[in-house]
Amino acid sequence: MIREFIELVKYACKEKKVIFITFVVALVAIILAFQNFDRANLKLFWDHFGDWPTAVLTLLIAVSVFFWELRQDWRESREKKLTVIFTYEDKEVMRCNNATLSSEADLRALSQQIGRQMAKENLKLKPMLDNVKKELSDDKKEMHYEVSICLWQLEGETSSRSEDPQGRLKGVFDRGSKLVWEPPFLEEPKEVKQNASRAD
Repeated sequence: MIREFIELVKYACKEKKVIFITFVVALVAIILAFQNFDRANLKLFWDHFGDWPTAVLTLLIAVSVFFWELRQDWRESREKKLTVIFTYEDKEVMRCNNATLSSEADLRALSQQIGRQMAKENLKLKPMLDNVKKELSDDKKEMHYEVSICLWQLEGETSSRSEDPQGRLKGVFDRGSKLVWEPPFLEEPKEVKQNASRAD
């Protein structure tokens, strides 16, 4: 939590410099002003100001909204990585780890593209993404997405590039294996046993 707050302040100083400096200066000025007020003057100030509880509540809400929007902007600015898992009959048949994702809106399209590249055949997918997970990395530098996609059939339309005339994925599944693809993605996906989560 502390590390996230530090990264948030760094982001505010860099990307929201004018707003952040204005906020800090205003906060310091308010604190100094209240320290120099004696009780009598403070009472006169509140009496003149009017409904001070409403004013304080409004200020707190405005500050809360500012920090919430700042946090959302900061999280969206993190580099995005996608791990996509393809399952059939509750077993993994393909996994791609840490692909670069340009936007959260591209989750499904990129996942399908990755699946076709790995399988070298058209995939028969269920219409919805399952178990979409989203979390910051430990160093708060990256936003990691994990998506699961269910296949309702393995015998897809086989392209001319397929190594197995019956469908590449069907052969992989029948051998009790799965395909795993990892950065830097310079090699073909590796076939590993079902209980392995990463390629050796």
